[in-house]
Amino acid sequence: MPDPPVVLDRPWVRGALVALAGAGVTVAVQWVGQATAPTEQVRAVISESSTELREGRGEKTRDHTVVAVTEAGREIDLAGSGNGAGLTRHAAGLHRGVPVVVTRSAFDGEVLSVRSPLATVPVAVAPNVVGLRVGVLVVAVAALGFGVWGWSRATVGIPVLCAVAGILLTAVLIRPGTDGGPPRYPLSDAMAGYADPPTGPSPDPLLTSRSVDAVVPTGTAVATTRGVSLTVTGPPRRGGRADGFTTVSVPLAVDGGGSTPPMRLIGTGTGTTVELPACPDGGTACFVVPDDLVPRYLVLLNQDVAIALDQPG
Repeated sequence: MPDPPVVLDRPWVRGALVALAGAGVTVAVQWVGQATAPTEQVRAVISESSTELREGRGEKTRDHTVVAVTEAGREIDLAGSGNGAGLTRHAAGLHRGVPVVVTRSAFDGEVLSVRSPLATVPVAVAPNVVGLRVGVLVVAVAALGFGVWGWSRATVGIPVLCAVAGILLTAVLIRPGTDGGPPRYPLSDAMAGYADPPTGPSPDPLLTSRSVDAVVPTGTAVATTRGVSLTVTGPPRRGGRADGFTTVSVPLAVDGGGSTPPMRLIGTGTGTTVELPACPDGGTACFVVPDDLVPRYLVLLNQDVAIALDQPG
């Protein structure tokens, strides 16, 4: 076997290489632990969701903020889990107030994925994160090979200490952040910017368009610009949990050959409802809702009409 390069005779060089190898060991342990340990699902509601564009040194970067509040009232920084770029509200429908299910590793509490009613966003297994970990492991293996090349017992002390330091430092750096305290900002209101009744001006100065011209009781046929007539035939029904989400269905009778307009379910409580593209029960409109929602109105978007769900005709 050829002699090692002269530079490896310097203890600090060999120590730096072994420290890199120690960092690779820590990453490997975390990766294997997350892959083999069970997972837990945490129900939460998005409390912050924004993207800020920054410019510097000839390039543009995006700073993502996605924070959720768990059922226990604690904040989770989802974008801080290593893949904020995959958690943009446009990519996963993670608007403020949307219910989500967060999958975490029981090994270290790391956020593995975030599921909204319309999409699932992988976090710890996202391509850029996997690529980074593979790169770290390749560098660590190479560093270990050079670090032990021509190993001498006379210089064993510094490399071993450096390896331990590399393991401990990397463990601190990649350790998932603990859950925060109570939410810094109040959760959005389930009226989604509409007044009660929705014919009034919006209480939110940024949502002045959130109002309708008329509110009709349940059982009233409403003609739409899409060539169909909609009638809410009964009170909304709270369903079970579908994929971890609480659902509410509104029974509808649809007459005509056109398509139904998009709808928004609003009411008292916190958070935002999400209309599902398909409903398991025929003749209904289905929504994923926060647990504390009490349905009040079904707003037909772009039709300037809301149907009062607690006022039978």
